[in-house]
Amino acid sequence: FKAFRGCPFACSYCGNKSIRDVHNSTDSFMRKKSVDRVISELRYVLEIFPDIKTLGFSDEVFISNDKYTEEFAAKYKKEVNLLFTCDASLQLLTEENVSQMADAGLKTVNCGIEVFSEEVRLQVYKRKMNNKKIVEKSRILEKYNVFVMYDFIYDNPLETAKDIEECFWDLIIFLPRPCTFNRYSLSHLPKTELTERFLKEGRLTEDDIVGMS
Repeated sequence: FKAFRGCPFACSYCGNKSIRDVHNSTDSFMRKKSVDRVISELRYVLEIFPDIKTLGFSDEVFISNDKYTEEFAAKYKKEVNLLFTCDASLQLLTEENVSQMADAGLKTVNCGIEVFSEEVRLQVYKRKMNNKKIVEKSRILEKYNVFVMYDFIYDNPLETAKDIEECFWDLIIFLPRPCTFNRYSLSHLPKTELTERFLKEGRLTEDDIVGMS
């Protein structure tokens, strides 16, 4: 299910930033259904498929608004009460919103680390999470028994095999177990900040851009 459209972040490699620039407004780009609307849709589907045991939310960042999260957790537990999964940003997780969601049935969360190099993550990808903060947030999820899937993006021309190795010793070994890792290859999307930079630096040609080749 989806409760939201859009993303509150502006990562340099992501197409969301380009789309938001077209809208020229964060308000019109970030849209959400009311909690009551989401719950009613879930209950409707469960009436048709009563054997469902787990629900999955495919929003890019589900845990993003504390007021919304609090209302959702309370109503979901009362009216649906099934295990569920969602995507979240480690940056926005707190003791309070994780505990509320875990109590409502949050079983697994998908979180993007994306970049092996801390410097590239902060300065180039514009993801404002250093290694220390990532581990701190992961400990909150561990405390409430939420299983974590971490995303990493390979094939970034700014990173080397040494960056990946250093990330293992500086970050990955400190992440609570059990967990798992999703691996992706960097896609050069049209008009993103990172794509435009790589074009100017000669790291890409127009034929490397997704949808152009």
